[in-house]
Amino acid sequence: MNSKTTLALVAVALALVALVLLVERPEGSPRVMNVTPYPTTLPAVVALEEGTVRRLTLTRIADGATVVLVRDDAGDWQVAEPVQGPADAWTLGTVLGTLTNLQPERRLEPGSIGLSEVGLDPAQVVLEAELADGSVVRLAMGAENPQGTAQYAQVEGDAAIYLISRGLYMQAEDMFAQPPLQPTPTPEPPAE
Repeated sequence: MNSKTTLALVAVALALVALVLLVERPEGSPRVMNVTPYPTTLPAVVALEEGTVRRLTLTRIADGATVVLVRDDAGDWQVAEPVQGPADAWTLGTVLGTLTNLQPERRLEPGSIGLSEVGLDPAQVVLEAELADGSVVRLAMGAENPQGTAQYAQVEGDAAIYLISRGLYMQAEDMFAQPPLQPTPTPEPPAE
């Protein structure tokens, strides 16, 4: 093959590559380079600080099961319902940490999907956090997403639907199954 034929074939190949790039680019797609492929961080689902929560009420709508936890004046948590006694500090710390740092995986615009389609009409579990100033934050949790990786949720007063980690829902279900009472200390064996 001579050099003129090689140059002609290279020119044709470059023209075909340019044509494919121009034709195959979806209509309206941006021509901007250096766009980050990662989404920006969404704001927290609920805006509250752990120290301001004075009472937590979890209600499972299907059977009316309720767990009520109250923080006393000393800052210690007590289980008030369905049984009474000191609450397990580790469990409550985990739940409050999850709630106060709850970042959505996705935010669905109001009206983009029906509440009943995602298990929010009625909700499956409702968590109410009463704050020191007397205000109440209500988080309704619905069905898990089709992939089983997140839970649909909605905050009272916000029409948006959020996809949140399943962790908070699973923690609530654990508390319905076993109220988070402080474990009974294991007695020390007698010294010989």
